[in-house]
Amino acid sequence: MSTAAESEFAARLEGALQTARRYESGGLQAQARAALPLLTLRARAAASLLRGVLAPPGSEPPPESLHDAFVQELLRFFKSDFFIWVNNPPCCGCGDATSALGVRSPATEEERAGEAGRVEVFTCTAGCGAAHTCFPRFNHPGTLLQTRRGRCGEWANCFTLCCRAAGLRARYVLDWSDHVWTEIWSPGKRRWVHADSCEAAWDTPLLYEQGWGKKLSYVVAFSAECGAVDVSPRYSLNWREALTRRTAVSEPWLATALAHHAAAAHRALPAPRRAAAVARAGLEAAQLAAARNGGAVPAAAELPGRQSGAREWRAARGELGSATGGTAEQPGGAAASRPRPAGPQHTQQRATEALARALAKALSETRKP
Repeated sequence: MSTAAESEFAARLEGALQTARRYESGGLQAQARAALPLLTLRARAAASLLRGVLAPPGSEPPPESLHDAFVQELLRFFKSDFFIWVNNPPCCGCGDATSALGVRSPATEEERAGEAGRVEVFTCTAGCGAAHTCFPRFNHPGTLLQTRRGRCGEWANCFTLCCRAAGLRARYVLDWSDHVWTEIWSPGKRRWVHADSCEAAWDTPLLYEQGWGKKLSYVVAFSAECGAVDVSPRYSLNWREALTRRTAVSEPWLATALAHHAAAAHRALPAPRRAAAVARAGLEAAQLAAARNGGAVPAAAELPGRQSGAREWRAARGELGSATGGTAEQPGGAAASRPRPAGPQHTQQRATEALARALAKALSETRKP
């Protein structure tokens, strides 16, 4: 018989799995593809690889493959041009700043249809007299393709759908210490790679522990193909210390529960896909085992504190880290788009962007009947 803690943990696993399974909807993927400039992003990825080849010795290394270059372009686009971070929404009456009043349950048809978990209520700080401003925390990724705003939950939810729609093998990653992100399988690297759309971060798994200062415990990745996988060792430099914080359920119980979800996911796959998924699972299991023994996690570089969200909010969560400068913010707290480099690099950047436009045009013309 399960304990209350085990039942609660199992419900959280199942809820995240349901979120991940939804990304396989053909209709949702079609909606996402219609919203994304995929040809342009693929052309930019090709240009990025070319820029790396032409760069002088000592320059930042280019992406390892066209696949990885595309993922990085998608991350940059999603952060700078597609999704908006919301701290406090602007007043619905005058557009001025608001302050929080409280939280209520979803009440309108729109809120229920978008599967809002709760609705945050705000009041105008200028006292314009308008009705309260409501910020529904939507969970349906199709709704998020329309609203394109939220905090880390909405960002990771929508971004993981976009990755699947773009043909990437992607997983939804839930951190029990209150964050979510994505992992993407890199065929060139032969491993699952960390991708955080809130930070436009790629392959920096120690960002949260070593940069933000988080005390991680459970980090689990979810997908229809993999089921649920405990990837915590990938994100911790000190696995023994992290183990001391894993007190919600016993390790044998967790291993059994995750094995059940993985087996069920693999059984549901057609035979060729099942064999490939099982092979990837075996490779990942060996990589995670090495990380538990301190042999596979890269040495901690200097990593920044959290960049997404208002500084006060980040400070309250203890996620500023030691690097507290941060980047410029858009209204609502999202980091600003990337600055253009100066001098000769600026010229090279313009040249590669022109190449990207030409590649995108050529690709679109090849699609014409």
